[in-house]
Amino acid sequence: MLRKVLPTFISVLVSVALFITFLSIFASGNPVVEQVWQWIVTRWNELVIYLNISWDFAYHLIYWAVGILVFGIYAHKRPFAPLPVNQPIKPQQGTTLLPQLPLYSLIGINAAFLVATSTDIAYLWFKNIPEGITQTAYLHDGADSITWAAILAALVLIFLFRRNGIARQSMGAKIAGYLLVIQTFLLAASVYLRLYYQICDYGFTTRRILAGEFLLLGLAGLVILVFYMACEGNFRKFAKICMGCMLLMVIAGGIITPSRLAADLNMCFMSSNPHWEFEQRDFSYGRFSETSNLHFAEMIYRQSPNRHMARNLISAAEDIIAKEQIGGWTSFTLNHYYDLPAAERILADPSIRMMADGIDDEGLFRAN
Repeated sequence: MLRKVLPTFISVLVSVALFITFLSIFASGNPVVEQVWQWIVTRWNELVIYLNISWDFAYHLIYWAVGILVFGIYAHKRPFAPLPVNQPIKPQQGTTLLPQLPLYSLIGINAAFLVATSTDIAYLWFKNIPEGITQTAYLHDGADSITWAAILAALVLIFLFRRNGIARQSMGAKIAGYLLVIQTFLLAASVYLRLYYQICDYGFTTRRILAGEFLLLGLAGLVILVFYMACEGNFRKFAKICMGCMLLMVIAGGIITPSRLAADLNMCFMSSNPHWEFEQRDFSYGRFSETSNLHFAEMIYRQSPNRHMARNLISAAEDIIAKEQIGGWTSFTLNHYYDLPAAERILADPSIRMMADGIDDEGLFRAN
């Protein structure tokens, strides 16, 4: 009786622990999930107070649970009755200490994902923000916690659905595994929505372009994970496919850098989004770079001339012209091709040179 009940009990405890772990991760970046987390904590504290459970009792309970688990591992696959003399011990094949652990573990993780997924669909997707939660905190934040939870869930699935994993022998575990992948896809859509809301309010930045590219790589990883689960589970084979996707992403990022792409998209959509504000500080703080997109930097400078930015524009323009004079196929890039007209225009504009030197139109030195 104990051998049947104990594995189930341990599997349920692991399921609850995984549920709490993943829910706390979601709650760290999602204010709606944080409210659910606080409700669970409040109900748990009320139950502890009602049952009058002390820390000493909890410590004893943990000691007993750990002791039973260690004894179960030690006694696993050992015979109950003594065997006849000279009869070899035949190891049991296809058995495991916790046969229900994969299913219960996936149930616990799915339950935590369900809280985050359902609340995002109900509130984020329809912009129906609950009372007491700021729109910016919910619509813009929370992507980091979802990313970490998705990575941990993917690692769990890779482990459980390895080639000889017991999860492959359980139909319930397979269903729970595919359900977890579906929920991860839905949360990825929520991250894209948060990214979309950020761009609509503040415009494109290098960081947001990078986030979008990594999310695209993550979606490709989820598709590969589905094939890994459905096929024989050859980890090396699918790891090579993932590395190939990463290599393609790196090559694409080298052809058109995220900074270049962000600046070009801003220039394309600024007319339809007049509330976007870009200034010289965006280049000083590393959100953009004059050398990555000189055309965009020139446009921002002409909106609000600044001595420091004028110097940076001239320096970047001189570098581009120097590469053009050197020639050679190694100096030819898309950035160089697009920024060359802007570099020639900047160096031919005396007002930018005068601003960089601190001289106004009347030949007087500026203080700044």
